[in-house]
Amino acid sequence: MTTISFLPRSSAAVANTFLQLALMDRTPRDQMPTALRLQRLVYLAHGYSLAILSSRLVADPVVALDTGPIFPALRDATAIFEAAPILSPVACRDRAGLAHAQGVLVDRVWLKYGQLDEMALHDFVYEPDTPWAATAPYLEIEPSKIAAFFAKRAA
Repeated sequence: MTTISFLPRSSAAVANTFLQLALMDRTPRDQMPTALRLQRLVYLAHGYSLAILSSRLVADPVVALDTGPIFPALRDATAIFEAAPILSPVACRDRAGLAHAQGVLVDRVWLKYGQLDEMALHDFVYEPDTPWAATAPYLEIEPSKIAAFFAKRAA
């Protein structure tokens, strides 16, 4: 079996892809993703990428915090937006596009989860058997744990 490796992107670059999808879907301004919702969407896409493509989508580490799995780099990049809907791209030096398979995966995550509110996304990542729940606070969540969890979800 041939393994295809994709260049992982920054969490902010993946978040910007979700923002572009929201704009293409003509999402009302007040329903655009917030910083926390973007965290959840990027985490879901990263998890499914590990499970389905056997490749990291996001180069940044994902850390277990009280608020759930968080990409600290994305948290820092979106801090200026606080809890408001994000209407413009997140500051990011990573301007390269996603590989085709990565783009298809992000699009599917958007179609399945993009319209969910923060509480529904919260419930998904806070389930007791998640990699976040099995990781001590402030530590990086192991990609192998994320891949195994999302492989069950994708089956």
